Amino acid sequence: MPRAPSRTPSVSLAILFCTSLFGQSILTDGLPSAAQPGYSAISQDKLREHLNFLAGEAPQGRGNGQPGLKIAADYLADHYRQIGLATLDKDSSYFQIYELKEARVLYAGLAIEIDLGQGASLIDAYHDNIDFALNARGLTTDRTLSAEVVFVGYGITAPEYGYDDYRGFKVTGKVVLALQGEPRREGDADFFNGLDRSTRHSFSRTKAAVASENGALALLLIPDPRDPDAFREGLRNISRFAGRKFMVLPGFSSAALPVYFIRPAIAERLMAGSRKSLEEAISTLEKQGRPHSFALRKARVRLAYELEVVSHGLQNVVALLPGSDPLLKDEYVVISAHYDHEGIKDDGVIYYGADDNGSGTSALLEIARAFTANSQRPRRSVLFLHISGEERGLLGSRYFAEYPLVPRSSIIANLNIDMVGRNDPDSIYVIGTNMLSWDLHWAGEAAAALVPDLHLSYKYNNRDDPNRFYYRSDHYNFARFNIPVTFYFAGVHEDYHRPTDTPDKINYAKLRKVARLVYLTAWDSANRDERYSLDGLLTE
Repeated sequence: MPRAPSRTPSVSLAILFCTSLFGQSILTDGLPSAAQPGYSAISQDKLREHLNFLAGEAPQGRGNGQPGLKIAADYLADHYRQIGLATLDKDSSYFQIYELKEARVLYAGLAIEIDLGQGASLIDAYHDNIDFALNARGLTTDRTLSAEVVFVGYGITAPEYGYDDYRGFKVTGKVVLALQGEPRREGDADFFNGLDRSTRHSFSRTKAAVASENGALALLLIPDPRDPDAFREGLRNISRFAGRKFMVLPGFSSAALPVYFIRPAIAERLMAGSRKSLEEAISTLEKQGRPHSFALRKARVRLAYELEVVSHGLQNVVALLPGSDPLLKDEYVVISAHYDHEGIKDDGVIYYGADDNGSGTSALLEIARAFTANSQRPRRSVLFLHISGEERGLLGSRYFAEYPLVPRSSIIANLNIDMVGRNDPDSIYVIGTNMLSWDLHWAGEAAAALVPDLHLSYKYNNRDDPNRFYYRSDHYNFARFNIPVTFYFAGVHEDYHRPTDTPDKINYAKLRKVARLVYLTAWDSANRDERYSLDGLLTE
């Protein structure tokens, strides 16, 4: 992985120049004396103590909907009670409670009705897990429907590329048929990032969201025509969740759309009465590189599915350090880390989640203690947010962002810590740092200059990075509301989402350096005169 150059005087001068140009950091002149006690207080021994408990036997992997998660939540709340931080809940609780529903698919059916004319029809029925697979994530109620079908090309709306498969087509109350992947344009390497990597528009969840926004009832997804193994691989990926429970948030399920991943032969059958075959439609799309959508004649699709649904109450853990400035105390810096993991499986195996994300959770506990070690409180208030539901689709952070405990407009930044205890001992990836605010970017650079032997890497700081890390942790739910974010991440490893992710493999010296980096960046955020600018590369 690329390293930042060593910090020579010329690099320090460059940082000074950039911070003066893009927004002065209060850390530019060195570690403020008021922040020194907290910086020194961050301890490897304390980090180890927290992590040994959180990734130990008692919380049993901190699984969502399992007793171990509540054990971990109580541990976090006890810590904040002991160091004297305040609660935001009217009942003096550190918990923000929200409901999750577990939905298991009991039955999924798909049939096509072909109009043969004069009132006659032909019905073809297809088999779950053989001809199609239902991606049920986000669904909470049984449903049966029959509707007309519209072919919408790749099912993409991408203003940045001047591309919209839905332009001029009304799909309200209809089922949409779309290709997996995204369009290419011959000879244009910049069109949808060329052939080497895919953008977010290729994701099935993005296609489903766009279809739902346009009023569609369901999405039938055809395997990527460029990949002969796409159907088999897609069927295997979806089918391995058969019988597994999906976590969804109440209030968001109305936007959830059933997504059927179908065999190409089903698409061919649907298009039999139309002016183009599937092969011809794909060929036209490939040659023109522009939308080619049309209604399918003489065909309707019938869909049905049944679910088993169980509700759970989960909790985010939130603690408050009130600010000292009479005016700025009503603005907030949110430092976050998800504390859930995979939990204990049906076979009794515990997925301990030491790095993911016991490391970030422990760092957040120490950062909070560091702030209380200072005799001088920060000017702005600081929220310490431990998030559940991350492993089920960033649900806890989505709930907090949708139903914040403080006015959303008063949150000036989110610093999110997720998996920071492994890999290169002297380097940490930062993601999103300049997506919304160059001020926050340079504040992070100034903070890093004060932490010995820790270099910032921007390898994944790209919203079109094929790993999609910018979209895969809790900071993204803040960025959706134009709140400047930084995501601290050390990268995946061989123990990622495996029971072997245990505390003995954590580099505690690195973990302390990352905690100090986040602490100093939070100090800048909480004490600067002005809010961070919104002048970054991306504003959504």
